[in-house]
Amino acid sequence: MINVEQYIELKAKGLITLAKVGNAYVVVMDRFDVNTGQKAQPEIQSLDIQVYKDNIVKLQNVILQIEALIKDCVALGE
Repeated sequence: MINVEQYIELKAKGLITLAKVGNAYVVVMDRFDVNTGQKAQPEIQSLDIQVYKDNIVKLQNVILQIEALIKDCVALGE
């Protein structure tokens, strides 16, 4: 799975691209040889969009829980 926390940065640097192959999605990540700096064979991974949609739902629930905790703390007085 790709590191989604760096997706925008990697995309801006041209180090990651998305492609559609038939009905599937893939991510192509550029790789470089650590010794020479030469471009190496890219890493290609399939993407399951549903996994990311499920993660959004889970993260939204976590945000709701954190907001409730903060609200309860504030209600006690800052």
